[in-house]
Amino acid sequence: MELLDVKELQTHYLTPFGAVKAVDDISFKLRKGTALGFAGESGCGKTTVALSIMRILPYPGKVIGGEVLFKGTNLLDLNEAELRQVRWKGISTVFQGAMASLNPLFKVGRQIADPILIHEDVDKKEAHSRANELLDLVGIDPMRANNYPWELSGGMRQRVMIAMGLACNPDVIIADEPTTALDVIVAHSVMELIKDLRKKLDLSMMLITHDISVIAQTCDELAIMYAGKIVEHSDVSTMFESPLHPYTDALISSFPSIKGSKRVLKSIVGSPPDLINPPPGCNFNPRCPYARDVCNKEDPVMEQASNNHNVACHFWEEISANR
Repeated sequence: MELLDVKELQTHYLTPFGAVKAVDDISFKLRKGTALGFAGESGCGKTTVALSIMRILPYPGKVIGGEVLFKGTNLLDLNEAELRQVRWKGISTVFQGAMASLNPLFKVGRQIADPILIHEDVDKKEAHSRANELLDLVGIDPMRANNYPWELSGGMRQRVMIAMGLACNPDVIIADEPTTALDVIVAHSVMELIKDLRKKLDLSMMLITHDISVIAQTCDELAIMYAGKIVEHSDVSTMFESPLHPYTDALISSFPSIKGSKRVLKSIVGSPPDLINPPPGCNFNPRCPYARDVCNKEDPVMEQASNNHNVACHFWEEISANR
């Protein structure tokens, strides 16, 4: 069952210098009980996808085309009152940077209880009881409900953000860089918590990160974004074993592996393109070792390489044959 079906989504930031094509005609589906990871360099459009789905884009961002179907309803057609019925209960978000997302003036228990009071038919006592249960669920002593955010460690604040995301039992949770600014040990514990909660609560999840190793241990599917487009999409194991887009291969090669023999890590030459004036043809062609004349003229279309493995590259068949 598809909970979320995004079709040809286009989101631009309308600046005085021109439109930044932050999300450029992307499509994907999220099925019940699955986790889909979005990976790519900073500025590739990952967070803008999440903000577009939730319709909380900051100025001057604007969704200019496409559909975001949640349980068959296009969220882009809803008014604010109708959207409030979807946010928190239907789709919720765990934002990056918990200290910036939590209100330092209110105790964390109250901040978890507030969406429950707004969206559920409960009184304050029941809402705060539910907040305590959620804190316990994410591994925090419920007594900490009386603490302010600045009294908690970074890892505990991130766990509070996860508890807030779960407050109204959503169908889909969007986690945007949930381990940003956390040290390796704390980040690992947060990701293990998310994995456990997914199984326990049968959550559907979108995980946004620049760290593909996080996706490898957490998600079922992986979508690679580059310059506002999805360039490859497959199940995680297939993607890591047989990447078909040169950018995906470069990303995987830039991260160390704990399996197999040691290898020299590779960097990706060049920089992402200017999304106000992207290069003609394939956006990756100025950095691509496979680039040829056609890459400067034609933008590759998404093709099905195999079952549940799609790629947008003119030479994916050659790359596959030479692997």
